[in-house]
Amino acid sequence: MPSKQKRPRNEARRPVWAEVSLGALTHNLAAIRKYVNPPDEKRQAPRKILSIVKGNGYGHGGPQIAKALERAGSDWFGVTCTEEGIAVREAGTRKPILLLTGFVAGEEARLLRHDLTAVVHRCDQLPLLERAAARRGRTPASFHLKVDTGMNRLGIAPSDV
Repeated sequence: MPSKQKRPRNEARRPVWAEVSLGALTHNLAAIRKYVNPPDEKRQAPRKILSIVKGNGYGHGGPQIAKALERAGSDWFGVTCTEEGIAVREAGTRKPILLLTGFVAGEEARLLRHDLTAVVHRCDQLPLLERAAARRGRTPASFHLKVDTGMNRLGIAPSDV
């Protein structure tokens, strides 16, 4: 069995690190909220903010960043996949979590159990989600519909809507 030796860190070769200031993060969220909801604008309801914490918060700790942003008033959180959504939810985040790239067949029950909102980008995903929601007594299922508006990547064709 190979021994596990600590290797000295070669700071001269790779002196990269990131420091995340939660104070700066919450300040930035407040500035964005003020920008999208100007005080002089007359609206019945303020515009909501969805904070993207995918990729483990771009490597900065998605669940921890989400908790800080939730305390600062973020309305939604965006993650890449079901696993990321579950990690953010299990960290204690109570606000809605959107699975930006949708879900893979077979994940419907897990995403509903953790109260995650799926993006539906193919017609065949909707019946899967609806059946899983019916089994849990949660119909209709909440979802966001992604419509392909021309990039031809993900999304339902406008003619199929």
